[in-house]
Amino acid sequence: QSIVDGLVKYESLANIAIYDDRNNTLAYAGISVEQLNVDWLSNLIIDKNTVFSSDLIRYETGNSVGSIRVAVNAKKLGDDFLNRARVVFISGFFRSMFLMLIFLLMFYFVLSRPLVKAIREISLVDDADDAGRRTIASHLVQRNDELGELVESFLNLLGRRQRAEAKLRHMAFHDELTDLPNRALLID
Repeated sequence: QSIVDGLVKYESLANIAIYDDRNNTLAYAGISVEQLNVDWLSNLIIDKNTVFSSDLIRYETGNSVGSIRVAVNAKKLGDDFLNRARVVFISGFFRSMFLMLIFLLMFYFVLSRPLVKAIREISLVDDADDAGRRTIASHLVQRNDELGELVESFLNLLGRRQRAEAKLRHMAFHDELTDLPNRALLID
């Protein structure tokens, strides 16, 4: 009986019974499984009627001399499982939020902030400037990454536009055949 009383102190066990080889009860401790107040969530995780049984074997002969049966406390095991799951969920949530914050900060400082600076400087480019090269900060033009390529591409487009505008202005104020100034230039 002392073995059974010692084992039933574990809260995860509802009851423990030791039987002899004729299935007579030798020792019993704990509460009946029917008396357990198990909520529906704990019952989904662990069936309250779960009983584990093991034969007691005599060492010298190897014969069965009885059995021990242990019924689990589904409420205690279910509550323990849910508490651990809650801790894992909350810690995982905060870890994910922390990683997302680090990712957003890296995204801002590596991509968004330089891109916004480039857009501001490109919008201030003076058309009369040498393709904007002196207006846009040199650190943006000389970058060896995608942002540097974007700024260089914009500067090339701006230079082509300025050359096309100069060609159109020349065509508007000069004769096509002789390349001499025409009447529109004189009036202008």
